[in-house]
Amino acid sequence: MQSNIWNNKKTNQYFWLIFVSYPITALIWLYAFEIKKSPDIEDVIMEGMYLFAALICLFYIKRLNLFVMNSGWGLFTWGLIIDFLDEFTKEPEFFDTILEGVVIIMGLLIIAYGFYIYYFQQKRTEKKLAYLANHDNITGAYNRHYLARMMPQEIDRSIRYGHTIGFMMIDIDHFKEINDRFGHQQGDRVLKKTALFLKNKMRIVDKVIRYGGDEFLIVLPESREELRSIKNRLIRQLKKKNIDEGITDIPLSLSIGIALWKPDKTENYEDVINLADRRMYQEKEKKLVNKEKK
Repeated sequence: MQSNIWNNKKTNQYFWLIFVSYPITALIWLYAFEIKKSPDIEDVIMEGMYLFAALICLFYIKRLNLFVMNSGWGLFTWGLIIDFLDEFTKEPEFFDTILEGVVIIMGLLIIAYGFYIYYFQQKRTEKKLAYLANHDNITGAYNRHYLARMMPQEIDRSIRYGHTIGFMMIDIDHFKEINDRFGHQQGDRVLKKTALFLKNKMRIVDKVIRYGGDEFLIVLPESREELRSIKNRLIRQLKKKNIDEGITDIPLSLSIGIALWKPDKTENYEDVINLADRRMYQEKEKKLVNKEKK
């Protein structure tokens, strides 16, 4: 924010500096060179119109607060002022042709560079906004907005080709305890590590989505009945990761509920996600009961 304010201030200062230089240039020019007795009225009118249009554009560009564009258009307009003054005076060729041409060309080159910068800034901004719209800002996983946009396309594709879609609802066990004991920064770190672990262990076509809190949803297009084996593989690999890395003093574990959407059924995919969610909570309760028994 402070950088933007400083840039706006710098652009504003430059605008008034170059704008004040225009009447100063005109006064010096008319004082230094011999004034023509009979200027070409037609040329004066045409070049005056060009200059008037350039000045209007200069005020418009000022509102954009783009320093490079202001600089380029300011130089370009300055060159047009020199060209306009040339109709009223007799001056050496350097001022008549060379200075005017150099200033206008420099202005046009800076304007072109400004358009180049502005275009790529816009592209970067659009790309960043598109990423933020579809991704969770903590874990980098997809978000629920992306899920809502993606699923109608996946459903249509699955119906067309007769493929099933697997859903895995995943919850990090003891996540509240991790936050309470180690703080929310460590909790965020665990969320990031979990999201990265899931993305690295799934296929490219599978989508890892942060569903909310410490819950993740994995959408598996064209999956079969092997969801249980994938679940067991994830649990085994996470146990190994705990031994190799030890992310926290509390070993990480996941509760996973699975469900399969079939194109020949009439149930809504959201109902299948809810089924996976219920199965995940059933697994958490089962773990809690077994822990109490011990």
